[in-house]
Amino acid sequence: VFIGYGVWLDFNNYQLIEIGDNVHITHMCLLLCHQRNIESYFVGDDASNLPYKKDKIIIEDGVMIGMNTTIMPGSRIGKGSIIGANSLVVGDIPPWTIVAGNPAKIIKNIKK
Repeated sequence: VFIGYGVWLDFNNYQLIEIGDNVHITHMCLLLCHQRNIESYFVGDDASNLPYKKDKIIIEDGVMIGMNTTIMPGSRIGKGSIIGANSLVVGDIPPWTIVAGNPAKIIKNIKK
């Protein structure tokens, strides 16, 4: 596993992060396992009082994550996938795909 400089792992919830073999997390990436639960947020509420919800991040074998990418809670990045720089990953990325953007979308399926 390669982890570049300036990578921030959700240190209070590090046990929710699973990283496979031969993964490259390049510089300045952020892996978050928590976010505010906005399901019960209504007009007049104070957003700073909202509780957090937590979920795993799973990065399977052979994944390459481009610089300055943010991975949100509940995301699973499939084996052999490549995440373009400056992407926001929300949810599942299928194995052997190239994704990029905010939010990350499939650009290409990697051929056999």
